[in-house]
Amino acid sequence: MKQLLVATSAAALSVEVAAACELDISDYVGWTIIYSGTVTGYIDENGQVQDQFNGCTHNRVLIVDNDKAVTCNEYSYSYAYRPDIVILSNGPSLKACIDDEMYDVRR
Repeated sequence: MKQLLVATSAAALSVEVAAACELDISDYVGWTIIYSGTVTGYIDENGQVQDQFNGCTHNRVLIVDNDKAVTCNEYSYSYAYRPDIVILSNGPSLKACIDDEMYDVRR
C-alpha cells in the first residue's frame, strides 16, 4: 500500500490509500478523495472495451472497477495494465491520479 500526501492549511498529512498516487499534491488543498480503485479498461473509438490503460484522449471513457466510469478531458499518453486510480473532487472539477500522473476527468 502506498501513501498519498494530503495537504491541509494547517499541515501536511500522510494518509494511506488503497491506490497509488505518489506526487506532490500541494495544488490540491481542499480537494476530497471521492473514489479509489483500479482502471480496468477503456472504450475505444469503435466502441470496443479494451482491458488496459493507454492514457487519456478527449472524451475517452475509462472503466473503473468494471462497473464505474470517468471520461477524460485531456490528452496524455501512458500505458499500464490495470493501474490504480484515485479520483479527487473540489465540487465542480474532478482529477484522476493514475500511475502518478494527474488527469482532468469528468463523470
